[in-house]
Amino acid sequence: SFAPRCIDAQDVCRTVAPELYPFGAGSVRCLAYSASTSELWPTPPSTEDWRRRGDSVSALRPAAAEPPSEPLLDLREVEVHFGLARQGLFGKAKPPVRAVDGVSLTLERGHILGIVGESGSGKTTLGETVVRLLSPTGGRILFAGEDVTRMSARKTLAFRRRAQMIFQNPYSSLSPRMQVGAQLIEPYEIHHVAKSARRHVDELLSAVDLPPTLRSAYPGQLSGGQARRVGIARALVLEPDLVVADEPTAGLDASAAAGTMNLLTDLRERMGLTVVLISHNLSLVTTSANEVCVMYFGEIVERGSTATVMATPAHPYTKALLELAPDPERASRLVRRRLLVPGEIPSADAPPTGCRFHPRCMYAQDICREVTPVLASLEAPPDGGSASSDGSDGAGSAGSDGGSRQAGAIVHEAACHFAKEVLAGVLSATSGATPAALDPAAAP
Repeated sequence: SFAPRCIDAQDVCRTVAPELYPFGAGSVRCLAYSASTSELWPTPPSTEDWRRRGDSVSALRPAAAEPPSEPLLDLREVEVHFGLARQGLFGKAKPPVRAVDGVSLTLERGHILGIVGESGSGKTTLGETVVRLLSPTGGRILFAGEDVTRMSARKTLAFRRRAQMIFQNPYSSLSPRMQVGAQLIEPYEIHHVAKSARRHVDELLSAVDLPPTLRSAYPGQLSGGQARRVGIARALVLEPDLVVADEPTAGLDASAAAGTMNLLTDLRERMGLTVVLISHNLSLVTTSANEVCVMYFGEIVERGSTATVMATPAHPYTKALLELAPDPERASRLVRRRLLVPGEIPSADAPPTGCRFHPRCMYAQDICREVTPVLASLEAPPDGGSASSDGSDGAGSAGSDGGSRQAGAIVHEAACHFAKEVLAGVLSATSGATPAALDPAAAP
């Protein structure tokens, strides 16, 4: 029954139902482990085989042969504040909610950028601002070198054809009164695409591994995974350059979530898509993203290549997110980890002074409560100078001109006064926790 989805399947798998065959200390229902058919598999199937790229996704268009040198997306000190004009009961002005507060980053063409953080960290707000569903209250958003915050209505419509969003709730983003086929071709009508340039509904469904019979179905008749893929297909109808995927695996089981992530990765490779992947699950994002940004209270607290951030997290918040991920080893799952100080999360309209993470940080010291750390590079400067973790040398943040990062380079940066000490593992807890509570290996 698994043959249609198995990359190691042979003809015999489609005609013979396997039994349970002994394997190691257990058994497995696979003909590759049967004595009578094992010769069909010279090398036994391995989990590493599944890392190979599948060929089930049809390309809607070939990837660009040579991408331009400039980044596709360049954010410069972007701010999104809510409640600026709101007044209290007695006319006293209330502080704004700083959903996004001075975010600067660049994204190269054909890359996947993962943005992770807890609920309320500003991830979705940032994504909606990138595609201009929300207007920033400050900063600039450059798309292919053009400032989208200063576009006319006509240019904004043309920009939205090139930048699409996959929403977190697929059922809310699809009309319950329209069939799937009609919803897929609706973007053609909105942007007045000539009929000769349109693709058939069956081709659009095939691109996301859905059967053509779903063209006449309504959203309420779809499973969660199918509705998610319809949302992806709708976002790809206009062949955009940039796709912002907001929690694309929310509410899906492990198999459907893995299929969705594989689909996005395949589409990026085959179509040359640039993807902003928003999720609260750091472990999930790292399976597909080239670069990871960790957000907390509207700010980026750490960013770098996926491999670097996973192997050597430099911010206590990133370290906590990684440690809270499920561990495949049962013995490790039974170890109690205390990575965050107990207590309530600070209010969004009254962020803490200094480092915004210090009320929950096990390493917080006096400087953390008074001085706001800046995003600083953790790599040695090319001229041999020294880069301090407090950002005093100015080499860390991309800044308003983005000049601190070479084109195509992914620099490891963190906004922590003690980022290098966190990397070295020499800090001790200062908020009543013992070092054993921070180090699972030291726990009994």
